[in-house]
Amino acid sequence: MAIPAFDFDPRSERIALAERRLSAAYRRLPGEDVPVVEPNVGTFLLTTREALDDLDLMLGRAVGWANALAATDNDWRPVVLGFCTVAMIPEAFGCEVVYLPGESPWAKHALDDISQVWSLRPRPIGETFMLRRELDYIDHFQRRLGTAVPMWTPDIQCPFSVAAQIVEPNALFMACLTDPKA
Repeated sequence: MAIPAFDFDPRSERIALAERRLSAAYRRLPGEDVPVVEPNVGTFLLTTREALDDLDLMLGRAVGWANALAATDNDWRPVVLGFCTVAMIPEAFGCEVVYLPGESPWAKHALDDISQVWSLRPRPIGETFMLRRELDYIDHFQRRLGTAVPMWTPDIQCPFSVAAQIVEPNALFMACLTDPKA
C-alpha cells in the first residue's frame, strides 16, 4: 500500500497563524484575534473494528481528515486522528469488549458489587488489546509520516462514565446513595 501523503505544509504560515491565535485564546490574551475553529470536516470514518484490524487503512483515513482540516479556512490545526473508544479503559480493568457490526464496541461489566472496586488493578498496556493497538498505531504513524503533524486522540470519557461501564449500573447508582465513599 502506498504511503498516504499530506496535501499541505505543516510548517506553513497559515498553520503557524492558527497556532498563534489558538495559543493566545487559551492564554486569554486581551486584544488578540479570536480563533475560528470548526473541525467538523467530512471524511469517511472507520468502524472501531476496521481501525483495529488495518493500521494502513486507519492511517489513510486519518491523513485524509488532516488534509481536509488543512483545506478549511479556520484555525483548527491539522492533526492525525488517533484511535479512541470508550471501551479502552474498561478493557484495561478486565472488562470483556464486545464488537457488534457497524457499532462502537462496548464493555461487559466486570463487577456487580461496588465493594469489589478496590480490588481492581489495571492490566499492563501490553496486555490490553485496544491500548496496545493505539500505541502500535502511533508508532506506525510516526514511522510512516514523521512527527511534523501532531496526533490527536479524543478523550476517553469521564471517570463516572468509565465506572458505569466497569460496575453494573444499578449497583453503581445504589452505591452512590448507600456507600458514596466506595
